Amino acid sequence: VAWGSYLYDSRHTGLYPIVKPSVSPEEHKPLPTEFRISQNYPNPFNGETSIEVYLPVAAQVQVEVYNILGQKVAKLADHHLLAGVHRLDWDGRDSHGQEVASGIYFFMLSSGDTKLTRKSLYLK
Repeated sequence: VAWGSYLYDSRHTGLYPIVKPSVSPEEHKPLPTEFRISQNYPNPFNGETSIEVYLPVAAQVQVEVYNILGQKVAKLADHHLLAGVHRLDWDGRDSHGQEVASGIYFFMLSSGDTKLTRKSLYLK
């Protein structure tokens, strides 16, 4: 998973991705009114694609990628996010760092009782 920047937490082992809202605080845009996940762009894609997650309130959020067989191939987010718009990138690799096969993949946003999906096409 490509995140751009990482934070090292000396109390734990490993690196933790920093997810930043894609809307800067200076813009003072109104908060989203509902949970939503955008269509990834570009789609179809080869290499990397991005999605935006819209949160009307701060929430614990999971965003995962599944293949056409319903198998989880990657986890893009699993943390508490502030209300607002958040951009997540996927580099077409599974949780083991291996490039996935060409095909249809689904992005799933889960937060409490909310579950939303978007379909994507990965082409090598």
